[in-house]
Amino acid sequence: MKCIHCGREIDNDSVQCRYCGGAISDTDRIKITYEDEIEDFVEPPVIVESHTFIADEDFAKKVSEQIHKNVVVKNGKEVVVDDYDLEGEDEKKFPVVGICIASLLVIIGGIFAFAILPNIMVSQNKKPSTTSIDNTFTSEDWFSKEFMIDGVLYKMNQDYSSFANQGWSYSLEDEQKVEAGARTENDIQLTSSSYKNNHLVIGFYNSSTRATSVKDCKVYSIEVDNSNTDKPIDFELPGGIKTGSGELEITSLYGKLEEDSITVDDVGKFKIYHYTHDNLSLDLTIYDNGGLKKFQYMVD
Repeated sequence: MKCIHCGREIDNDSVQCRYCGGAISDTDRIKITYEDEIEDFVEPPVIVESHTFIADEDFAKKVSEQIHKNVVVKNGKEVVVDDYDLEGEDEKKFPVVGICIASLLVIIGGIFAFAILPNIMVSQNKKPSTTSIDNTFTSEDWFSKEFMIDGVLYKMNQDYSSFANQGWSYSLEDEQKVEAGARTENDIQLTSSSYKNNHLVIGFYNSSTRATSVKDCKVYSIEVDNSNTDKPIDFELPGGIKTGSGELEITSLYGKLEEDSITVDDVGKFKIYHYTHDNLSLDLTIYDNGGLKKFQYMVD
């Protein structure tokens, strides 16, 4: 190295210049220029930009050796690596990319299997249902024993379950055992959450050969009364007769009655039309103001 005082060559570990006697500190010792070290250790000389570089002799040798090697950026820093290292980096990159692609394919396959494929299979296997309920009357005759409640078609002699499946049920107080071939002692009130102040009045009979509960019985009578409620139960009878139907509409479909089949209440301002056919009867209560508000089917 050169003495910073007189410029003569002195040993690198000198603490004092042997020519001028100037003191050499550790900081002065490592202040060498990049050009100086390159000229000492690289043949032929390499022309580089002149700048101050802090290093010792060993580091200067390393710099000259790395001149002809590759420099890559890794983790935001320049790192010198040889050709073998670069090949190793490529080998590391490709497996990672492969793993990412494989993972993506697995995810796509999972989405297809669990979300798309079932819908495709359902659409392919879906066939028109042959067990769906056709809520249309089979006849316009009232003695067909059919009636609708809230758009659902029922028929006399159906099981209690046909009502229970539509949300109609009775309280535990109405639970009773019915003897074989017998009818319920009192009519059962079926309630629904859709009608807080109204209900169906049902009579059940046991068609089996042993005593059973109401839940295993069949319907022999039904009554719907909308005369004293702020929310009438939606009902319909064969021929389109429903709540509000008038006397003329009813008689044109079901026929006119003899006087002894019509009960007139002058106080309540309504008439009760009593239709009969074999062992079936239908009572219709028609108000002067409001039309049909009540009906009762019964199988004797």
